[in-house]
Amino acid sequence: MTAIVIGRFQVPYLHPAHLHLIATALRECEDVIILIGVSNKIDEKNPFSIVARANMIKKIFPHIHVSNIGDRPTDKEWSKLLDTYLEGVIEPVLYHSRDSFKEVYTGVYPLREVEEVVGYSGTKIPDPAVAPPMREPSPPDDLSALEARVTYLEEELHRLYEQFHIHQRRVDGHTTPAPTVGTH
Repeated sequence: MTAIVIGRFQVPYLHPAHLHLIATALRECEDVIILIGVSNKIDEKNPFSIVARANMIKKIFPHIHVSNIGDRPTDKEWSKLLDTYLEGVIEPVLYHSRDSFKEVYTGVYPLREVEEVVGYSGTKIPDPAVAPPMREPSPPDDLSALEARVTYLEEELHRLYEQFHIHQRRVDGHTTPAPTVGTH
């Protein structure tokens, strides 16, 4: 089975919801392909180029294939383009979360909804009132909230690291255990 993760990734960094979606795909599938939605314009809704977004993803997931899929005038045309792109892929399953393409996709491939990470959306920068941004511009008022967030991120990164090594060993044909990562 091949996980197909589709998103615009029009954010300056991958936040926990993105990481959770990709980690789930890595955990559940033999292969993972990330398709980045591409608009033919750079504007307020689409501030980052395809190159910048692909590089952002490849920095964290260097062994995952990253490609792009362009916009089309209608959802039906976009769905047909996606289905055509996936014709040669082994057992594709389209991974998504709540803010996704699921409402517009009319193609033939199955969808797999991944539970959301509360406070994060793949389509917008997190609302600081719900989930603080990944980079704090100033020290937070509530140190315990920051400590809890750091603990969560450390656990998530550790889990992603383990999943990456499991996936990499599967790709390389190795069965040796992954190296362990220490925590603070």
